[in-house]
Amino acid sequence: MNNKILIIETDDVFMGQCKTHLEGLGIKVLVSGTGPEGLRMIKQEKPGAVILDITLPYLNGFHVCKLIKSDPRFKDIPVIFVSSKENSDIILQTKRVGGDLFLRKPINSDQLTEQLVQLIVRKPQVDDTAAPAVDDTAAPAVDATAAPAVDATATPAVEDTAVPAVEDTAVPAVDATAVPTVEDTAVPAVDATATPAVDTN
Repeated sequence: MNNKILIIETDDVFMGQCKTHLEGLGIKVLVSGTGPEGLRMIKQEKPGAVILDITLPYLNGFHVCKLIKSDPRFKDIPVIFVSSKENSDIILQTKRVGGDLFLRKPINSDQLTEQLVQLIVRKPQVDDTAAPAVDDTAAPAVDATAAPAVDATATPAVEDTAVPAVEDTAVPAVDATAVPTVEDTAVPAVDATATPAVDTN
């Protein structure tokens, strides 16, 4: 977890309160009073989150957030907009430029801390649990059941029944009845009656 927080804010009182509170929790706090300076610090320090005021000199908060979110190196850094002004147009605009949260001043310190922690740890939690859940269950489930189920039943069922059924019944049925019937009746019938009738007269 990146415990560096960048506050880009022109309100010194609010900035001082946030800084004191967060540093008391062991968080390193970086501060900036302008948009361009804040962008330079993001490139150098790569903070875990940015607390961003809307009203800033040179570059307003909307423009700063848009530049952060359009850079692939920093687009995942959570940006919390803070302002004493709150209306539907402002909140909609913070979402359009990629803001992750809008908080209206004055801000409760505990609420700010809770929101910061949720935003900072949210991305790593998703990445760590996603990969093993898919890889561990997919491969063995398919391979273990498919191969043996088909091979064990298909091969012996065909070979055991086809060969003996045809060979045992076809051969003996023809040979046993055809040969003895012709030889036993033809030969003795002709020889017994023809020869003694000629010699006696």
